Amino acid sequence: MELTTRLRLVYTLPVLAFIVICVLYALEIQRFREILDLRPLVIGGLLVGAVVGTELGYRLTRAVVDRDDRLPIYAACLVTSLLLFPPLATFLNRALAAEPAARLRGEVFEQSTQQVYVFLPERGLLAVPLAPPPYFPKQTQVEIHIQRGLFGAEFVVHGSIRTVAGNPSAR
Repeated sequence: MELTTRLRLVYTLPVLAFIVICVLYALEIQRFREILDLRPLVIGGLLVGAVVGTELGYRLTRAVVDRDDRLPIYAACLVTSLLLFPPLATFLNRALAAEPAARLRGEVFEQSTQQVYVFLPERGLLAVPLAPPPYFPKQTQVEIHIQRGLFGAEFVVHGSIRTVAGNPSAR
């Protein structure tokens, strides 16, 4: 049995989509922690993914007559889009950020192995992710770079938390 070009494409595209999704998640999972409010970005990505997956499934199954043949194509389009769009949204939010990063100064309140809690006079207490976690003693003055992304979600610029030189804690 010889495969036509269309069937080769039908069998190859899901494998390529799966590989792309795995690579996107592997690259983006480290950056998820840097987004200060991840929930709206992921929910928006899921909604856009549902719309795109539904539309793509509809367009690809229009010519298919048998219902039993439609369902797997439709489901594959929907599931692939739902998995693809949340990391794509976080990547685009960060990569296409137009505004410059804001430099905020604050004081270290507490630190765990994954994040440091910094009190910023402008924003209050903020949990900042660390990778790899340096040690900041309590009440150390630090500077953090926070940037607003394309979709409005703010994120901490990777590796931007630094102690303020020559400005020791007053306490």
